[in-house]
Amino acid sequence: MYKTSNNPSEQVPIPHGLLVICVVLAFCLPGLIGHQPWKPDEGYIFAGIFHMLQSGDWIVPHLAGEPFMEKPPLYHWVAAVTATFASPMLPLHDGARLASAVFAAIALWATAMASRMAWGEGHGRISILVMLGTLGLLNTIPLMLPDLPLMAGFSVAMLGFVAHAFNRKWAFFAIGTGVGIGFLAKGLLAPGVIALSAIALPVFFAQWRDRRYARLLLLALLVALPWLTI
Repeated sequence: MYKTSNNPSEQVPIPHGLLVICVVLAFCLPGLIGHQPWKPDEGYIFAGIFHMLQSGDWIVPHLAGEPFMEKPPLYHWVAAVTATFASPMLPLHDGARLASAVFAAIALWATAMASRMAWGEGHGRISILVMLGTLGLLNTIPLMLPDLPLMAGFSVAMLGFVAHAFNRKWAFFAIGTGVGIGFLAKGLLAPGVIALSAIALPVFFAQWRDRRYARLLLLALLVALPWLTI
């Protein structure tokens, strides 16, 4: 079930991949279906999703007939799609909630990829378990919440920064996509935090002060622009 590195400085127990998958399923699936929308968030989030499905207006979520501009529509879009595909088997609200699993899976995958790239094979599994062990996810994944695509956006952007440190050519695409996902999840929070992180790296670490990094940020901005202008 466990294996260890041959390097004495890296004697970290590596859990078996199947065990990690079972833990992820046990953590994420219970609570996704089989209950009505829970207060306080799920009621108004699902109202916007239901309005999209009924009206065909996929631009602005509505609540009680009024435009609801507090949250961008990315979660609503994905939830409307999952609700439509699951509708023969699940009630609309249960099908919509499957979007939470989609965004949680993206966040876990991106975090695992970044950890494996930075620390070596097997450490992606450890990062998944550490991430699942945070208290903030305990009552978040089984809910309809725009915070989940926000988390996914941060995770994808983080993967991009790690990928750049390891000379991956697609790093700019990951950063720009992470910014876009976060923006369409909860507005300016994700672009602001990621931009501050991008500025902090060359301020505190000399290895990030080069033209290659400036080119990375420019390309990432170009990738993010379609998301930001929607």
